[in-house]
Amino acid sequence: VGAVIAGGQGFDGAGDYVAFGDLSNKVDVVSQLTVSMWIRSSHASNDAALMAKGAHSGGIPIFLWRDETTTGVVPTRNNTISFLNGTGSRVCGTNNMCPDLYNTWQYIAATFRGDSTNGRSIYNEGVLSQYSPVSTVGYNKNSGNESSLYIGTTTAGENSYNGLMDEV
Repeated sequence: VGAVIAGGQGFDGAGDYVAFGDLSNKVDVVSQLTVSMWIRSSHASNDAALMAKGAHSGGIPIFLWRDETTTGVVPTRNNTISFLNGTGSRVCGTNNMCPDLYNTWQYIAATFRGDSTNGRSIYNEGVLSQYSPVSTVGYNKNSGNESSLYIGTTTAGENSYNGLMDEV
């Protein structure tokens, strides 16, 4: 698949994904973590899992997704990228953080540093979201589980991604 660097991975939103197996010793119980990727969405109106290690619920070690409409977050944001890891609160990108996400390549990065007032952040094209960072005080490492690390879906096969990814 044509991509930003040399070749990417296409996902059709109907169950395509990449599974890495349980990487507990790599991503669970770590006190610092960065995930990043180039994305080019083919669908402009659905929630979509970009990277997940667990189901779409609280307490998962990693969840990075395209968030059509945030709920339970003030202010509500549309067309953004959200990042959650462990039991801490999620950090979301700016409202309409990715207005050109549909059919345009965007570089997304999310960082986690345990037990820090500035512990969780999200970036688009290298720019820190205005809603970043958020505190991880009292939460010093990723929680562990035995789920595989997935690109393009969650462990339960929810919210499959429709588009292209590169350099994950």
